[in-house]
Amino acid sequence: MANKKKYIWCTYRDWSFQILEAIQDISDWETGLIVTTQDCIYDFQKFENRGIPIIKIESKKAKVEFQRGGVVYDKIMQIHPETIIAPGWSWYIPKEILEYCPCVTYHPGKLPKDRGGSPIQNQMRNGEKWTYVNVMKQEEGLDEGGIYLKKKISLDGYADDVWKRMTSAGVLLTKDYLRGMGSGSLKPMPQPNEEPTIYKRVKPEDAELKPSIQSATQMHNIIRAHHETDPNSYVVPAYISLNRNRRLDIYKVLLENIYNKDVIDISLNEDYGDEIHQMINRVNNNDTLLALTDKNNNRLYLSQVNLRLKR
Repeated sequence: MANKKKYIWCTYRDWSFQILEAIQDISDWETGLIVTTQDCIYDFQKFENRGIPIIKIESKKAKVEFQRGGVVYDKIMQIHPETIIAPGWSWYIPKEILEYCPCVTYHPGKLPKDRGGSPIQNQMRNGEKWTYVNVMKQEEGLDEGGIYLKKKISLDGYADDVWKRMTSAGVLLTKDYLRGMGSGSLKPMPQPNEEPTIYKRVKPEDAELKPSIQSATQMHNIIRAHHETDPNSYVVPAYISLNRNRRLDIYKVLLENIYNKDVIDISLNEDYGDEIHQMINRVNNNDTLLALTDKNNNRLYLSQVNLRLKR
């Protein structure tokens, strides 16, 4: 045990913790520390039972805690990790730590395309069919670091489906990364010299569907991209605004009525009363579909919905 190399794992996302659970069988490495947020929702008992120390920090103090004098900084200096792995970590890591040992993150994109925030959501919203999971060296510039390893994954289905692929690809990539770092054979390759594209992080209002200006395909992609059930996610489900200060959250959708079910056309201008609860119950009970008509008079079929108050 004393001869094992140590890495530090920084994350607050479910898929990243699932990768960490899966790589505990690597013989030459051990998790020296987990850094997460105080409000992270996860069952840490499996890690605690293995004696892995865990630091929970306030999100707003994440940058400070990695700087000299911060609790994370001090722990890093005590542990002397060979590498820091930060899949899904959303906060800045100071230059001094980036230069102390190799620090990597996992970024989904066809780099240098797809840099920036919410890369999975943005690529799905754009209708892209596939992407790469990149084990990328962290640099001060936004997603500019060299690529150690990458693996292609599909963007079909819903965001939750993509995160499952991200997880399984991440397990394989992490094992290859640690083995390569352990042998000294792995070096980052510069990103291609191409014009980058930089995304902005999706906001709650980006999840609103607007049938008068969006096509059925566009709305379909937005719904797929925003179907994320990680309790630590900042992404809200796609929705349509109704009268009475209510919204209809949409979880599952079809571009065609392939089951030939009964269809109820929903109007955003109608002031629905109690009958909307009957409609929602029938949809969620798989008895019927709600249909939205887009700007081109094409229909989009809603197959799983929930009534909420507007935020």
